[in-house]
Amino acid sequence: MSAAGRIDEKVVFEPTHPFQGNNSKNYGASPITPGEKHWLESAEVLSRMRARRGYTASKLRDLAFDTLIALSAREAGATLVTCDQEDFAEIGKYVAFRALFW
Repeated sequence: MSAAGRIDEKVVFEPTHPFQGNNSKNYGASPITPGEKHWLESAEVLSRMRARRGYTASKLRDLAFDTLIALSAREAGATLVTCDQEDFAEIGKYVAFRALFW
């Protein structure tokens, strides 16, 4: 029987490079994922952005996941490293989080 057909079989991914794939084994880190409160706060932030800046639905859709990333990084106490300075600087006007732009 193939490994995929066995319930008790464990598949372990061993990346060949520390930044390839799931690197939690290499660094002991857990993935940061947004929870319900992040989604709700994100909706509030996006609503304020729309009212204040007049963003279109298309632009708000572009900002939605970035807002979730910022909120999740803040809760984890992480510094967000990004090259998307324009969007994350705008989000920073509504959400306090640490960011490093490069």
